[in-house]
Amino acid sequence: MKRHLSSIVGILLFSLAACGTLDSKKEFKAMKIAWAFDILTDAGGLPRGSVFLLVDNERVLVHPNVEMGYKLIAPEDFAQHKIPVQAVAACTTYGAGRGEELYVVREKKQLVVFGRLLDEEGSGSEFKVRLNIPIK
Repeated sequence: MKRHLSSIVGILLFSLAACGTLDSKKEFKAMKIAWAFDILTDAGGLPRGSVFLLVDNERVLVHPNVEMGYKLIAPEDFAQHKIPVQAVAACTTYGAGRGEELYVVREKKQLVVFGRLLDEEGSGSEFKVRLNIPIK
């Protein structure tokens, strides 16, 4: 009887562990995350447009009505920009004495976009949450 009961308990524990493993794998499935910049030069020669985040090829508007061109920040340059190592994507813009840096981190069930403004010297304020994007 004791042997039978311990077998049942063992099977139940194994089943629960397997369910937890499956849930965590599902929760952290691989995602394709990238920046997209829809910025064109206006009649006055100034760049204008919007910044999007592509999440598994689905566009999410991050910043409408920007007036500067953006460029990617390479992961090896994250520390130089005070971007955490766990960030999955980062970008920056700077011109006419002002700028901005953005980065994305993945949390359990969402992507979080952080941003900060840059001043005339190129130094910035603290990063603040700009957008939470639920993961489907």
